[in-house]
Amino acid sequence: MPSEIKLNNKNLVFIFIISLILFIINWFYQFYFYNDDIITKLLFSKKTEGQLYTYIKLLSSFEFNSAFYEGIDDLKNIPFPLGSLIFHSIFFKIFGDIGLVFIDFFGIFFFLIVFFLLFKNNVNNSYALLYSVFLFSLPSILIHFFGKNFIYLTQLTNDFYNLRVHRPFPSSLYLYGSILILLLLQKNNFKDTKLFIIFGLILGLQATGFYYFFIISSISFGLTLLLSKKTNLLVFIKKNYKNFIFLIFFFLITLIPFIFFIINSEPDIVTASGIFELSSDKKFFLIKYFLSKYFDIKFLIFNTLILSIYISTNYYFKISNRMLNTILIFYISSILSPIIFFLISPKSGLIYHFTNSILLIGYIYIICFFLIIYYEITKNFTQKFFNYFLNLIILILVSYFNISYNKKINENIHSDVRTEFFEIKTL
Repeated sequence: MPSEIKLNNKNLVFIFIISLILFIINWFYQFYFYNDDIITKLLFSKKTEGQLYTYIKLLSSFEFNSAFYEGIDDLKNIPFPLGSLIFHSIFFKIFGDIGLVFIDFFGIFFFLIVFFLLFKNNVNNSYALLYSVFLFSLPSILIHFFGKNFIYLTQLTNDFYNLRVHRPFPSSLYLYGSILILLLLQKNNFKDTKLFIIFGLILGLQATGFYYFFIISSISFGLTLLLSKKTNLLVFIKKNYKNFIFLIFFFLITLIPFIFFIINSEPDIVTASGIFELSSDKKFFLIKYFLSKYFDIKFLIFNTLILSIYISTNYYFKISNRMLNTILIFYISSILSPIIFFLISPKSGLIYHFTNSILLIGYIYIICFFLIIYYEITKNFTQKFFNYFLNLIILILVSYFNISYNKKINENIHSDVRTEFFEIKTL
């Protein structure tokens, strides 16, 4: 079992090269087969929506109250997810429209790094890299075999990870980064100030981008700290209060501008985005609804599988369980998050994101378990050259599914519709 989690130059070069290959695969068809402008490529590649493109453009120029209509100039701010769009707006500001293509490379690169470091807790470098690439390609693989709208896999095909702006990129990347940071904090006994600072920034980006993941990450941090320190939690916080001050400070740095922004937002647009008041009756109804779903037979079967994995990992298999247990804490937190949120929040947005988050993290826990078990089996019963050969075959298949998925996206887009859109846009 690997004893350290770190990224050396050789690993970084491999991740860079693979990220570049996946980036080229993702954009090849758009640039090779279509002779139109970047905006058209962005919209028809399904990686962004017209509304989000507008928000990115406004954020890059600090225009928060544009009415897009002459004669109306007294509007308040247009509310949009700052934490999820800030990096896209920076790339747009520096490079223009092509910046929204360039940023996809970093979306791939940092995803591979996060999961490489997560898997390094349990497997060697080769497998950690292989598993990272496999997980990035997992939605493409599932869509290839089951289609995009297979009801039991939509959380993996739509929400797990792809380069669609805002959600999942970078919202889901923030979530996976939170899992990694909590894993690293446990390994150094919650004493690394830099990790507290990074976690504070991630929490701020989650709160201002996709608050569902912020709630889950916050609860997970509290549970992890409580389970790690147990009876001497208050003593530990007192001794390490500076780290917690840093965490809160950098969290507030990212949060306060967003709060000011939201307070001064146009109320009609806030309502149109799905935000509603949580009265006592609505709180009671929603909490009752979620509790009833928690006792649904399908959800109980799902949790029985997760409980079986937990028991197997912690009491039967001789493998490191810290990574899986950290993901499990996030899963438990995702179950608690809607109940806690409805109890304390005066308002809410779209409810289904809570249920999707529960299933998404549960799926990740199950998949990571089987990948680690696969490693434990193959490392003991196969020759080294066979492992390299098998991993090469898997990488080739992964590349094929990515190419096939991107080809299918472009084939499904009617060329005459695209041409007509481009002509109308250039009028």
